[in-house]
Amino acid sequence: MSEIIPEKTHQLLEKLADYVMTEVPRKSEVASKDELGAVKQELGAVKQELKTDINELHEDVRDTKRNVKLILDGMDSQIKEGEILKTEQIAIKSGLKRVEKRVDVLEKKVG
Repeated sequence: MSEIIPEKTHQLLEKLADYVMTEVPRKSEVASKDELGAVKQELGAVKQELKTDINELHEDVRDTKRNVKLILDGMDSQIKEGEILKTEQIAIKSGLKRVEKRVDVLEKKVG
């Protein structure tokens, strides 16, 4: 351990004084218990508002998911209906071609 001498003690006291003068807040700068209590209450109210907002956002997200699912299901059913119509159209076209061929054959026989 180093030797205790007046110069070192003086330096330490100067450092302590400088720290107290520059770093330690004054009593007027420190919030009172009442002020801290008020801040705590405000923070509690803000926290509650945030929880409420988050819950509302969760509901909005659920509603949005539900709506998107309904839209996608509707689109799927429209695609299926379109495929059914396309298949029916192909079948009708094929049937009409057969009828036209028969008519052609009958016209050749008659004419």
